[in-house]
Amino acid sequence: MSHQYRLNPITGKLDMTGLSDSEIAELKDEETAEFEPNVKEIEWLGKPTTGKTAMQILHDLLVKDIPPSVALSSDTDAGTYEEGTVLAARFTARPTQGTFSIASMTLKITNASGKTIYTEIANAPEPDEDYTFTFNGDITAKSNVQVSIIDSAGLTDESKKFTYTFGNYMYIGFADEIVLEEGESIDSVITSSWLSSNLQHKILKTSYVTNEDTYKMPKDNTTGNPKSGYLYIAMPTAWGCYVENIYQSSINAYGFVSCLGDIAGYTNESGATVSYRIFRSNKEQIGDVSFYIKK
Repeated sequence: MSHQYRLNPITGKLDMTGLSDSEIAELKDEETAEFEPNVKEIEWLGKPTTGKTAMQILHDLLVKDIPPSVALSSDTDAGTYEEGTVLAARFTARPTQGTFSIASMTLKITNASGKTIYTEIANAPEPDEDYTFTFNGDITAKSNVQVSIIDSAGLTDESKKFTYTFGNYMYIGFADEIVLEEGESIDSVITSSWLSSNLQHKILKTSYVTNEDTYKMPKDNTTGNPKSGYLYIAMPTAWGCYVENIYQSSINAYGFVSCLGDIAGYTNESGATVSYRIFRSNKEQIGDVSFYIKK
């Protein structure tokens, strides 16, 4: 049963004015036939009061408990890094006490599938002082870092999180036409050095999860003019994407030749070996160029 009654702020006792004998009887303790110290089956403004004294109920009404809070920082910024990068991240938390004393802080690191790979608990940390966790591992794959804090009353703050992701670059640029001799493969011509020297515009992405993305080739950084030549686009083979169309303006469309092939042994700047798929326009492009990528 649920009731809403008034408490006398002086005595801390329930005000029984207007209650029938049967309603008063429902409030009495079954064993002692007293109203104090335990008031049963009462809710006041949505707060459960079972087992609490009238003074405790009054406290709930007049005092709003402040939960603890915590700030999380790292010497390595959260974000996306190139595959092969090794992050020696260290984490520091600063707890702030609320109404009640701080019981503990917990650092938890999970992988992409949500599995916990590291947990560290700091018991009763000092409020308003930096606490550096002893985690000294390396982060080399997608990881979610979270710090939570709980006080002696069970109030928590679990809002502080960092996410580290890893991806690869898509390379875009203009270059002369590549003509393959009979029996020659694309990966014998387009090497790692060719990619980095000719396709100087790059976009770091973890993958392509949308059905279609549109990109506009930027103008030459030196002259401010569009570059000319054949447009090449290199994307990680694992993305499973292809270039659908290239546009020089809203009315001029240029198709792409079939995929030139894959470069299986490209080593990126972070030391990882990545397979790239190469696309090339079927004619030289001059002017602002946009292209569509689909999966």
